[in-house]
This record gives sequence, C-alpha cells and structure tokens, in this order.
Amino acid sequence: MDVVIGNYTGINLDTDAVHFGTIEKGKATTRTREVVITNNHDKSKKIYITTSGKLSKWVELSEDSFILSPQENKSVQVMLKINPEIDYGTYNGTLKAEFKEEG
Repeated sequence: MDVVIGNYTGINLDTDAVHFGTIEKGKATTRTREVVITNNHDKSKKIYITTSGKLSKWVELSEDSFILSPQENKSVQVMLKINPEIDYGTYNGTLKAEFKEEG
C-alpha cells in the first residue's frame, strides 16, 4: 500500500498494489480501495487480513477475518483516512491476507 502527500491531488490506477494516489497536503481525505480475496483451495479457509508499516495507522478494513468456502470470493474495503497535519512524503505499508485451515 502507498500514498503520497504532495501539493496536488492525483490518482494511481496501477493494479500491482493498493495505491491511494497523491493527496494534497492540508486536506482531510478519505480514500477507499476494494481488494478481492479468493479461496482457490479445495477446503474452506479462515482468512486473516493485517496491515503493517507507517501507512497502517491510517488504514481501516471493512473486515479483518472471515471464512471462505472453496472457490469463494469476498470483497474487502480498505479505507485510508488522512488528516491535514501529515507532512509531505511517500508513506508505505503492507496489506497481508493469511489463509489458515478452518477449525
């Protein structure tokens, strides 16, 4: 995950990561991205989603644990809340989905 605090507003449409684009410094902003989790296994899995890194303190997840049946998909909303006091710069973090055996 990444966001840039700059002197303009910009959008990053790349699909290689969760990009929140560029947010103009001094503005309180909320941006949401959708991440789709798919269970490609032949058994149900318990999914745990975590965030880490500098960006993680500003990120909220619509759900952080759930069960997926085989071949089932679930959309998770990843919401970034930026306050106006954050300094210029690039902020990064990691979004991790861990699949565990159910039960």
